[in-house]
Amino acid sequence: MVAATEATWTPRAVACEAAAIAERLRGERVVVLDVRRLTTVADYFVLATGQSRTQVRAMAAEVESAAKRHAWSRGGVEGREQGWWVLLDLGRVLAHLFQPDAREFYSLEFLWGDAAEVAWNDPAVTAAPEAAVQAPVTLPDYFSLDARDSEDVSNADRDDAEPRAGAGGDSGEGHEGAEQAEQPEEEE
Repeated sequence: MVAATEATWTPRAVACEAAAIAERLRGERVVVLDVRRLTTVADYFVLATGQSRTQVRAMAAEVESAAKRHAWSRGGVEGREQGWWVLLDLGRVLAHLFQPDAREFYSLEFLWGDAAEVAWNDPAVTAAPEAAVQAPVTLPDYFSLDARDSEDVSNADRDDAEPRAGAGGDSGEGHEGAEQAEQPEEEE
């Protein structure tokens, strides 16, 4: 069990405890994904595979019991009767418990491939929550500004800024004018 008191059940601690419960009940491929930077639906996803409907339902029942005992649960449970894919809403944590075919079919690890995997079963990591994120988040190149873009941004809000040639403003030329000015004239 993750060392947390009733008052300190952070979403990370809830996710780590749900993962530990799934593993104790012989769940396989137990993974905790940090999805905070990717969605507002949840902070963490817990993924685990059971080999049968009975095993998936047992993992779900035990996580649900812990949720009630520790007052985690804020949502519901979907798929419990079928036991193919059970989804437990634990507030800022969503626990996905699958049979092997369901896990392969939905492939959540692939869909949420940009999420950082949390080392949930490392006692040092669960004691120091911020150390658990293993993959840094990098922004695509199109978020970077080059020198020309920086000038546009810095002058955009100034009232006294003079528009550059071909950049719109009072010159009557829009973006199209700038493109035409940049192209060489054809000789006839």
